Amino acid sequence: MSYKILNLLLNLIEQNKIDGYKVSAAIVRKNKILASGSNVHKTHTRFGVGKFGNLHAESNAIRQAVNKGVDIKGATIYVYRRNKLLAKPCADCQALIDKYKINKVKYSPFKDN
Repeated sequence: MSYKILNLLLNLIEQNKIDGYKVSAAIVRKNKILASGSNVHKTHTRFGVGKFGNLHAESNAIRQAVNKGVDIKGATIYVYRRNKLLAKPCADCQALIDKYKINKVKYSPFKDN
């Protein structure tokens, strides 16, 4: 992962207005950022997260890509979690990741593999 991607994820976290869980995500292919997002206090009928009261970072990044008409099939989604959170995608986010055929999901701390 490049410093550009990491800086974007950190900047999204700093701009995040949610109290508590601060999470950001970037969808990347060949070190090019295709879309990004953070968790926000909104729900969305198509990209919402069901029982949760906010739009998760993964879903928000996917929503941004779809709204821009960006093909994310085969891409990698990097998810940065503040305060050493260890959560994996919720069922709704994982369903979107699968639906849009994102190849890899990498969570902080990031390890090259």
